[in-house]
Amino acid sequence: MDRWKLALMGAIVELASLGGLANADSSLPPSDPQAAVQLGMLDVVLQPIPPSQQGYFACFAHDQRIFFGKPHFNTRYYRFSIGAERSLLQVKMVETPDASLWFHLLDSQLRFIEEFRGGDDQLVEYEIERGDYYLQLLTDGSQSREPDGSNHGQITFRAAPINMLAAESDPMSIGTLSNAQVTQRGTLVHLTGREFPYSFPTPPSVPPLRQSVIPCPTQGTGMVDSLDIYRGDALPGRVNVDMTINLQFGGLPAGQAVGLYRWDANQLGIGWVPIQGGGFDHPGGQLAVGVGHIGFQAFVHDYYVDYTLALRLAGGAPGPPSTPGAPRVSPLGPPPQGQCIIIGDQRIGC
Repeated sequence: MDRWKLALMGAIVELASLGGLANADSSLPPSDPQAAVQLGMLDVVLQPIPPSQQGYFACFAHDQRIFFGKPHFNTRYYRFSIGAERSLLQVKMVETPDASLWFHLLDSQLRFIEEFRGGDDQLVEYEIERGDYYLQLLTDGSQSREPDGSNHGQITFRAAPINMLAAESDPMSIGTLSNAQVTQRGTLVHLTGREFPYSFPTPPSVPPLRQSVIPCPTQGTGMVDSLDIYRGDALPGRVNVDMTINLQFGGLPAGQAVGLYRWDANQLGIGWVPIQGGGFDHPGGQLAVGVGHIGFQAFVHDYYVDYTLALRLAGGAPGPPSTPGAPRVSPLGPPPQGQCIIIGDQRIGC
């Protein structure tokens, strides 16, 4: 009889420990979609995290353990909403052991949309329309497991709106410019500085899991190349360029405004040149215009710019072309001086 009591007590203890993994606001088993962790609206701007004064897109973190072979605990569901017409969904997960968990994206009726699987850790980056969704966390018996038979993941959830009229490819073709104005909508987005403080016990153990969804802690700066490029061609003449900022928030790198640039391949010092005075003289042929920031920039906060770019070929041709054999040279200042080396009474390069 005592053995039966001990067995029963052991079962109760195991059930209680597993019950601690269940969603705090539901008595249903975690494997039931109705017990999904409720994330709410993802693509919204929240209040600043002190000491920052910058708003940021919602970011939620969750710590999860699932067990293969235990029907109530062998999967987990997350439910969230997207409010914009189209948004970029970004879900990151670090797993232990590696390559042991993956995701299924499902619609509000639990219909399959996409699988995200592969690599040591999972990254979901997916353009998604307005609506309600589920993200399912899965494992199977072929995956390595911790001593208690579980696989452990630490997950962050984010989303940011994407302008429906924005170019979907980069670089974007604008065709052949004429005196008719060409307009393009664009969105510069970077989600940065919000990561789960990944820290796994070594050797593996079964730490108590934080089951509530928490705001992602602040973590450092993000380096990103944020330049939208538009390519086309035009006859020789003046190209007028105008940009309107429709919506902007977040930390710009080093306080820089969003820039307009042209690709200059006709002068010494080939590269991106700022567009000043609302346009530039184009010698004819291919052209490229960039919107954003040149090179990799440090973004301390989330960054979002929705803009409209307008271009057209104005009347009048640029000045006379350079004489063949005498290429035009950019005014780069005096030529560089060689290093002056003095050895005794010898002067080299002076």
